[in-house]
Amino acid sequence: MIHLVLLSLIGVIVLFILVRTYLWNQKQSVEVTEDTKGDYEVEVEDLLFLGQRDLKKNPYRTILCLGNDPFSDERGEGGLADRIAKKTGAKVYNAAFPGSRVAAKSAGYSGNDPIDLFGFLYVTSYLKAGNLGVLADNLSSFQDERYAQALQVLQDGAFGEPDLIAIMYDGTDYLTGAPPFANQNDSDPVTFAGALNLGLSALKEKWPKATIVVLSMPYCLSRNADGTYGDGDTENLGNGKLPVYWTKEHDVCEMQGVSFIDNYYGLISYDNYKEYLTDNIHLKDDAREKIASHFASAILGGKETAQ
Repeated sequence: MIHLVLLSLIGVIVLFILVRTYLWNQKQSVEVTEDTKGDYEVEVEDLLFLGQRDLKKNPYRTILCLGNDPFSDERGEGGLADRIAKKTGAKVYNAAFPGSRVAAKSAGYSGNDPIDLFGFLYVTSYLKAGNLGVLADNLSSFQDERYAQALQVLQDGAFGEPDLIAIMYDGTDYLTGAPPFANQNDSDPVTFAGALNLGLSALKEKWPKATIVVLSMPYCLSRNADGTYGDGDTENLGNGKLPVYWTKEHDVCEMQGVSFIDNYYGLISYDNYKEYLTDNIHLKDDAREKIASHFASAILGGKETAQ
């Protein structure tokens, strides 16, 4: 009997090691050859849980984009969604709301800040419930037509059950002081990690067959009162530095078994941000192109286009 118990214990340990090794091997490493710091190797922390999809027989035909400014800054030609469409061959639906963030400002909407309703937590909650009326009722709070355009995409529902949902939020949660996480509560809606966790669960329930991919926040800078910029890698705005938010984004995706595409390491840094950002956070075309190429390569098995 003792021998059977020992053998069972050894089997459990071996299985655990194999699973952890598999997860670790999902990560990809790329070599960056041009950077202001010189040649160096950067480990891009991609986590890919894409299954064994046969892309020739069953390509990604529809992609729904949720997020904020990386998608919403340019909704037309040359925007991130447009570049993804051209590289993947998919029909891409852009439902990103500018200036929104992942975390809610309050656990229950108070009515004081309508933009809170258009963040990831509430949008995914309303999608799951099949009721977007609250968002429509609050459109008048915004003069920016991109809110109405994004909501119309969701209301039309032309994507049906999307083949893939691409989610990308920039560092707005960091810049606006959202707590990155809460100890012993991985579903706290007013934290970045908790809201992301809740939103991903809602999308899984709404569209259980859809592949979900989170594109990580890229590097950004803080803006000081005197107009100067602070380094997001080292500047703590009260709830942590930018890499803390990236780490929590990565961890939630791993916990959920959702693919995570790293746009933080090896792309934009304090040394080269002027090449890729229009200010402290908004992307230039070169950054959009690199992010779209990385996304396409990840979901297409190493190819940057579907052709």
